[in-house]
Amino acid sequence: MKLLQVPNHPKPPSSLATKSHNALINRHSSTGNHRHVLLLYFTMLNAHIPPDPYTYPSMLKACTSLNLFSLGLSFHQHLLVNGYSSDSYISASLINFYSKFGFADVAYKVFDVMPDRNVVPWTAVIGCYTRYGDVNTAFRMYKQMQCEGVRPSSVTILTMVSGVSEYAHVQSFHACSIRYGFVGDLALANSVLNSYGKCRRVSDASNLFESMDKRDIVSWNSLVSAYALVGNVREISQLLYRMWLSELEPDQQTFGSLISAVTRQGNQYIGKVVHGKVVIPSTTTIACALAACAQLGSFRVGTSIHDVVSWNAMVAGHAQNGQLFNALYVFNEMRKSFEKPDAVTVVSLLQACASVGAHHQGKWIHNFIIRNSLESSLLIDTAIIDMYCKCGNIDSARKCFDRMSKHDVVTWSTMIGGYGSHGKGEDALDMFMEFLQSGLEPNHVIFLSVLYSCSHNGLVDEGLALFNTMKDRYKIEPKLEHCACIVDLLCRAGRTTDAYDFYKKTFMEPVVDVLGILLDACRSKGNKELGDVIASEIHRWYGTDGSVGWNWGVMVAAGSPAVSSDGLGKSNGDDTPFGKKIGAMEKVLERRQRRMIKNQESAARSHTRKQVEVKCENADSVLKHKQEVITKSTAQIIHEHNV
Repeated sequence: MKLLQVPNHPKPPSSLATKSHNALINRHSSTGNHRHVLLLYFTMLNAHIPPDPYTYPSMLKACTSLNLFSLGLSFHQHLLVNGYSSDSYISASLINFYSKFGFADVAYKVFDVMPDRNVVPWTAVIGCYTRYGDVNTAFRMYKQMQCEGVRPSSVTILTMVSGVSEYAHVQSFHACSIRYGFVGDLALANSVLNSYGKCRRVSDASNLFESMDKRDIVSWNSLVSAYALVGNVREISQLLYRMWLSELEPDQQTFGSLISAVTRQGNQYIGKVVHGKVVIPSTTTIACALAACAQLGSFRVGTSIHDVVSWNAMVAGHAQNGQLFNALYVFNEMRKSFEKPDAVTVVSLLQACASVGAHHQGKWIHNFIIRNSLESSLLIDTAIIDMYCKCGNIDSARKCFDRMSKHDVVTWSTMIGGYGSHGKGEDALDMFMEFLQSGLEPNHVIFLSVLYSCSHNGLVDEGLALFNTMKDRYKIEPKLEHCACIVDLLCRAGRTTDAYDFYKKTFMEPVVDVLGILLDACRSKGNKELGDVIASEIHRWYGTDGSVGWNWGVMVAAGSPAVSSDGLGKSNGDDTPFGKKIGAMEKVLERRQRRMIKNQESAARSHTRKQVEVKCENADSVLKHKQEVITKSTAQIIHEHNV
């Protein structure tokens, strides 16, 4: 790949608009919202706001994260043309970009053509080689940097430490961190501590740990992992006791390391105690526990660990991806292993049946629950109702609802949404009134269900009244979904002007999905005048400036299906008339509108999943409290056992 070397042009002063956009771009980039970063950039171009050198590092970072190599190349071309490529931070971003895609030689060429190189590009090119395991070249670059009088930063040393595996090298860079005054850098200290542990130098790791003025959970886990590698359970138990005294709660990595240490020592008693205290198992703790059981000969315990956690995880994973056949296959294998399914298993299967409309399989799961006398719960009953609603059997859903001895907001929302999706808006309103009389407090989810029901059944006045009631009486702030329902409600009733007025009053920023609903309504109702206004607004915010790059970039940033993940997409061309551009954009909007309507329908009937998450959060808080109590007792038991 040949790089052009362009003379540097004087950098024009940045305008206030450019600085303002850069601030927004940097904020979204720091939070990982890279699609919005690209959208903001192309919005700048559309508004004729010139980017400056501070704009492009975030663009290259976005291309790296979103795997958009072709777009990154175009950004590099812009940098060369505008004379920004020699900027140290931009060069570092280019080096990281090329190294991520495997072009280490190109990354070095970017570095090599720089007239002035500070520590930032040096660190980037060193990290490029350590990332690919070329430690010798990384060392050579590190020494060359020092020979050229460039002082390494804490990030430079951290990059080197993360790439070395020999004790002498770790010790050398530890000395460098002290010599350059980076003793207080917590991230660097943790990296050195972790490297000492990997070298099995637990005494050096312990000395470094004790000398640290500030520690976090990573520091504690690094030392615990170091002792786990040598199987020193006694020291780990003392660390756990110190963590308890410091009011610092061990996490799953801590327990995973402890289980690994128990495996090396062969102490089944402590292993059972520790495994019994892991309230919320993770992949790490499960893997370590299975290894421990295999090495300690506890086949029965190891099998039970696999059955309790892994079967449900596999069933739920397939179910969440809509893979009903795979979920049922795993379920069948689970039964063959004589493991009894629980509530999590059947709820996952019911959700899978609901997502693909598999009524026959869903009814079989319902019968399985009855035959095996699984304990009835709100979670299972609501999942059954949701399955019948989504599979078109609203009568069976209502029978299940009536048989329940207790209902919660999730159950009511599911049933109301089911009536709405089956064209029974009046029944949905009647059920909502029954809900209000039950004494339960409504939330935004149940209001979304009833608004959806009004929208799809022509109940305009009722929907508007409920929207106002939600705000005024129950003080529930409407979300985008609620407002979009009102726009859809008015559009379906032919009141496109009222819908547009509501949109302008409610939405502070343009929303392409809602604009698509309005544009489609204007087309179907023959409101050409308002349609032209909306089309102009779409063109102003989401249209093209006549260039292929702008249109392509907007579709990438917006997640358009017209653009593939490898950065290759279709363009409308830069010589088409305005009307054809709008027509092409309308096609994109139609696809997005259909997706939004589908999302609305699923949102109105997916209350179970959302509310279960809320319940899980509440359960997590209870479990965390229990885990805190159990952790203290575990540390005390292990401490007393060692004493």
